[in-house]
Amino acid sequence: MYTEIELAYQVAKKQNYIGVTGTNGKTTTVTLIDKILKGQYSNVHLAGNVGTPLCEIVLKYNLLEEENHYIVLEMSNFQLLDIDTFKPFVSTIINLTPDHLDYMASLDEYYASKTNIYKNTNVNDYFIVNKDDAVLAEYLKKYPIPCKQITMSLTEQADCIIKNQAIYYRDEFIIDLNDIKVVGNHNLQNIMIAICIAKQCGIKNDILNQEIASFIGVEHRIEFVKEINGIKIYNDSKATNTDASIIALKAFDQPVILLMGGFDKGLDLQEMATYKDKIKRLVTFGAAGKRFKEDMKVENSICVNNLKEATLEAIKNAQSGDIVLLSPSTSSFDEFTGYEERGLVFKDIVKGI
Repeated sequence: MYTEIELAYQVAKKQNYIGVTGTNGKTTTVTLIDKILKGQYSNVHLAGNVGTPLCEIVLKYNLLEEENHYIVLEMSNFQLLDIDTFKPFVSTIINLTPDHLDYMASLDEYYASKTNIYKNTNVNDYFIVNKDDAVLAEYLKKYPIPCKQITMSLTEQADCIIKNQAIYYRDEFIIDLNDIKVVGNHNLQNIMIAICIAKQCGIKNDILNQEIASFIGVEHRIEFVKEINGIKIYNDSKATNTDASIIALKAFDQPVILLMGGFDKGLDLQEMATYKDKIKRLVTFGAAGKRFKEDMKVENSICVNNLKEATLEAIKNAQSGDIVLLSPSTSSFDEFTGYEERGLVFKDIVKGI
């Protein structure tokens, strides 16, 4: 039995495959790699777990006859289980954390399946190593990498590092941290992995700088929307549970003005409330607004009727240097058809100011 990716790989001519797997951050990382490569090359395609089957790309761009296109593949562990000959010329496992235990027999089997991404590689290929992930280090030792390794780390010596408040690749300056729009250390790791991959594809440093500086993240995931009078506004509408909102709060160095609320699905806010020191001001809204305001116990808080009122209230009372974050912590069905509509309406309100 072959996976769809294996089949497409076998029938297509030789292409430049970039394989990205891991538990978290895959979509953000492949979206950025795709953006960077398109800054320099025209024959770049994004496929796999991100939404477009590789077979579709092969047929649409005549890869049965054409060669040397760049194909950026997001690969889930399901897509890696039945790999036979598939070989990316550059690949990575971003990180390893528990997931898919409903499907895999064990955590060990889940982690081991990820290492299939490099099993067919050779000395002409590259694997990007995230040195900051201890579990990953253990599995790379257990399943040795047959190709060349490029390393990145937020804290240790590596090929790609942070120094003087900037990202460097082998002593070459790439970008100042201040010029990066996406937030959080998890996104810095995603960016550094993308840089390491792009360098193996021959991307120039000025293109890297330009494409990373203009990257606002994946839509509705701590997505930078706009800066108004020094106030930075972010859309995290995809945060439909408290775990996602906690990640968003931790991504910022300073306390934020938080917009929280929507459909009340009875979520327990006990853990979320322990992060109230990360909230400068709380604006709750929607069906859950009143309860959220009470349960969060944030001193500086207000409850309003709907998302529009919440957005205008938050921005009106913000000062230069503040961060306004929509991270609702619950679903949107009291007012919208889903988190996508909620996020789009939020962005329209902000852009209309």
